[in-house]
Amino acid sequence: MRGTIVSVHAVTPAPRDVWQATLSRDPDALVSQGPAWTDCLRRFGYEDVSRLYDTPTAGRVVLPMVRRSGRLPGALGFQLSFPHAWGMGGCVSERPLDPETLRLIVSDLGQIGRASCRER
Repeated sequence: MRGTIVSVHAVTPAPRDVWQATLSRDPDALVSQGPAWTDCLRRFGYEDVSRLYDTPTAGRVVLPMVRRSGRLPGALGFQLSFPHAWGMGGCVSERPLDPETLRLIVSDLGQIGRASCRER
């Protein structure tokens, strides 16, 4: 029987080397979910606010996210995964994501209060 995960801690921004290693282990990952894509967004006025989670069931999980630089103070600016027309966002992970891990990530995003997630 599996234990229940009760909390998850996010490191932000995700360390680049860990993010790249996690991306390389996810067979479904897209170029737009990697740190190089975020570098491109940074050239257009966004900053990296990606989130790294270390979970017992999915291993390392990275949620690529950005925030618009300069328009609002960091505490007020929306964090996006990703801005409209900038590609698919979403998590990359070492192992498949289970419902409990997804629930905890969504709960963490709710705690920061500035995340914008939507279905396309």
